[in-house]
Amino acid sequence: MSGDWAYGPAAVDPDCWSRSFRVVSYNTLAQAYVRSEYFPHCPRAELKFARRSSQLWRQLQALTADVLCLQEVDWYESGLSEHLHGAGYDSVFHRRTGQKRDGCCIAVRRERFALVQAYTWEYNRLAELHDHNERLVRDNVGMAVLLRERESGALLLVATTHLFWDPHDPDVKVAQAAQYVREVVDVAEQHDAPPIVLTGDLNATPDSAVLQLLLSGKTAMPLPLPPSPQTDSAGEQPPQQASADPPPSTAGSDLFDEPVSQPVPIGAGEIILLPGGRSFASAYAAANDGLHDAPWTNRTPKFSGTLDYILIEPARLQVVRVLRVPDLRQADFFLPNCGYPSDHIPVVADLCFS
Repeated sequence: MSGDWAYGPAAVDPDCWSRSFRVVSYNTLAQAYVRSEYFPHCPRAELKFARRSSQLWRQLQALTADVLCLQEVDWYESGLSEHLHGAGYDSVFHRRTGQKRDGCCIAVRRERFALVQAYTWEYNRLAELHDHNERLVRDNVGMAVLLRERESGALLLVATTHLFWDPHDPDVKVAQAAQYVREVVDVAEQHDAPPIVLTGDLNATPDSAVLQLLLSGKTAMPLPLPPSPQTDSAGEQPPQQASADPPPSTAGSDLFDEPVSQPVPIGAGEIILLPGGRSFASAYAAANDGLHDAPWTNRTPKFSGTLDYILIEPARLQVVRVLRVPDLRQADFFLPNCGYPSDHIPVVADLCFS
């Protein structure tokens, strides 16, 4: 894939270049959540499924990923699975719980990796672990695949998820993020602890409690904020937002998750630790001297910021390069549009085993 790249520490090592593999994480915007009133900047013809699906498939092919991690997929059975198989990928899909029609998908280039086993989980069961707190019933899911590199035989564990959206519920997000890591680590410990790659739309900005937990290994469980007011007649949430989290989205599956009227805190103030003292590093930050992540991955008229990540264990994996996000030279550059079929952009990292 052509583009502007930022280079990581491993870029100076020719051996890493030759052994590198590409991981992509991409929220593709489920067609079930596309409404012209949510994206008034985008011509209606560009929002039609036939147009968007063909654009998405061309884009996915152009990414030339070895591992594709996708969120908000709602056409896996109706076309995407067949496309992926024909393009040389083995893939698995995990639908969201409840009445949701979209889910997560991981596709693996079979020439590079053998897909050994897939694992899935649902975050709704967190409610049972927290006094049946219904605020944790959000129908979000996660999944992981255990891979074996065909040439070397090395194992790799890649996971993806799509966490809850509402900035009024940072504790729900932290609970889900902690469970995300617990699920992945549990799989890793069953298979001699291979290197881990975490991906996904975390619905959390780089300065959020979710990222503090994942990058440092611990955080204090935040308090919920007052509940969101009811959606207006257009189905959009009002503009109030929580600090260090994205505002309510103007589109996507988030609009279909109704706020809970009585926010019962989830372990307020409790120190949340990742299992085994683990912590992760952002691939994008590693390619920017560790100083900052991608400047944005989601851009609509009401929000521009980073929600999508590729996280690695820095002692086990190295970053060769990451694909830079487009420069925002136009103030009215919003997604989706005629060149971008989703309201998110893909994040792309070339990695190698340490």
